[in-house]
Amino acid sequence: MVCYFLCRKTGRDLPQTVHQASVATGIDVGIRKFAVLSKGEEILNPGFFSKEEKKLSRAQKKLSRKEKDSSNWQKQVARLQKLHAKVANQREDLLHKTSFRLANTYSVICVENLNICNQAKIGKCPNRFMMQDGEYSASFWRINVSSMAASWLK
Repeated sequence: MVCYFLCRKTGRDLPQTVHQASVATGIDVGIRKFAVLSKGEEILNPGFFSKEEKKLSRAQKKLSRKEKDSSNWQKQVARLQKLHAKVANQREDLLHKTSFRLANTYSVICVENLNICNQAKIGKCPNRFMMQDGEYSASFWRINVSSMAASWLK
């Protein structure tokens, strides 16, 4: 599978966003709900993996029936990789959009420092409730918040 990306630089300077009011919020990252803000707003976990789970299992089953390293096996591997990439891109898109919206709305964002993977292991939580590693999502919030010149507390 070949992917091409185009990056183009323009000579346009954008003004930096400066928050007039000091509005703060806290984020509680969870397993069943993606995040809950201190104001009570809930960001639901869209369950991208569970929506594609049937297609992924079928593609994996087809792959297991192919002769390894044959041309049909390689084609099926490409199909399977494409499905996994789709789920990963959907998750990343949700993280970018959510963190961008929060960075534009709040000047101070506090995130609790928990390891969600350990919570899932303790509670024997099935895969469909796990969106991704909590540290991964928190890193996206840090990137977008710092780029928006907002304060960050951990």
